[in-house]
Amino acid sequence: MLLTAADGTFLIGTYVDGNGDGVRTRDIADGIDAPVDVPVRLSSLFPHVTLLLNDPAVTSTFDSSALMSFSPLGTASSRTLYLRGADRSQFAVRVLGATGRTRVLRLVANGAWVEIL
Repeated sequence: MLLTAADGTFLIGTYVDGNGDGVRTRDIADGIDAPVDVPVRLSSLFPHVTLLLNDPAVTSTFDSSALMSFSPLGTASSRTLYLRGADRSQFAVRVLGATGRTRVLRLVANGAWVEIL
């Protein structure tokens, strides 16, 4: 899955590994890892959700592209995605690469991230 910033939202694209070394940005650019379908706007799928690739509480350089790769063996790229709802609620989806385990956390009033079920 490749997330790319575009016109105030993100495009979500899915790619297939064309050479057996995992889906890589360079391979996508070279046409080796081909798209499965046409990228979709996140705002079309979830019109009331804002995706942030960096913790909104931390001032840092904005990451405008994020490659997340999932293997058939259950491993994945490590990454945390931050989501903000129309009601200003904030969530973090954290993926642990070695196991592909995913955790969802919610930002609570005191500024702490709390894991939810």
